[in-house]
Amino acid sequence: SCAAPPTRLMLRKTRTGSILEVTLDRPDARNALSLALLHELAEAIRTAEHDGTRVLVLTGSGQVFASGGDLKELAGHETEEMAQKLLVAGRNVTATLETSRVVSIAAIQGPAVGGGAELALACDLRVIDAEAHLCFRHVRLGVTPAWGSLRRLVAAVGTAQAFAWLALAANVRATEAYERGLVSTVAPSGESLQVARIFAADLLKGSPSALAQLKASLFASSGAQALDDIERDAFVRSWCSPDHKEAVLAHFERREPSFSAKPGTGS
Repeated sequence: SCAAPPTRLMLRKTRTGSILEVTLDRPDARNALSLALLHELAEAIRTAEHDGTRVLVLTGSGQVFASGGDLKELAGHETEEMAQKLLVAGRNVTATLETSRVVSIAAIQGPAVGGGAELALACDLRVIDAEAHLCFRHVRLGVTPAWGSLRRLVAAVGTAQAFAWLALAANVRATEAYERGLVSTVAPSGESLQVARIFAADLLKGSPSALAQLKASLFASSGAQALDDIERDAFVRSWCSPDHKEAVLAHFERREPSFSAKPGTGS
């Protein structure tokens, strides 16, 4: 009998000394965050803790950083079981990025949408291409953020601005993202990865232990757990809601969703 073909890896990894570049490599799917990709990415981040990596640069292949959850994989699975799987898979990535001793830089060379924006937000530094944007479009799909992004977004830009971007599913252009403090710098068109590499080289000039303590101290001061618990419960309820099912169906039927007229609990 013929052996099964090997599973295609969804990441490309390139090392330069103690700097590791990790590229989301699903260009045909706009680097959609499938469960398999999230698991592979979490493992890559965990491995970086122990292989001499000091700085991790995360970027996407092609013209997109990451387009969010893989709707082709998730469609028809608006269940609590799938919500929990997606919640755990995504939080394994974002929480590991946040708490790792390794400093992470998101090189946002193209749109970072939904879960893609959440992934970028979990990195310590964000470099965005002048032509790129972020979009927290969750409400248009009948769901709420899931991976700790409410806390991170409020910490970066304040409650009022966070609500506006989330509620309006706004495309946050590079300049606005920088002016509001969401990204560290705007790179010239097409040069976000090159600028991220410069940042990475500069980070190597600092003390590894001091950087690790800096990250740990900032995380401890953020009051993470309480808001993350609220966010988690809201995501599970919204994922199981009729509005989310309708939004996914409308996406594939290329029409506007018809949401319920009244706010609900999603239960």
